[in-house]
Amino acid sequence: MDTACREAKFRLKDTDNSSRYFWDEKWKYYNFIVFGAGINREDIVDLGNKLVHKKTGDSINFNSRCFNLVFDKD
Repeated sequence: MDTACREAKFRLKDTDNSSRYFWDEKWKYYNFIVFGAGINREDIVDLGNKLVHKKTGDSINFNSRCFNLVFDKD
């Protein structure tokens, strides 16, 4: 089965002042990889279909780039 990227869609602000949730425009995708304390953005090398931690060599492989990267310090 193929995986399709699903980009986030943004709604314009409702005019009726409703309290509906609005997706933050800084996030392109609905999916996230979250890095906790001790892993900084500059510690990660992006090789296209693979993310590698510079210090440990640990890596994450993926077929489709359908996610946002979030770091604890962001």
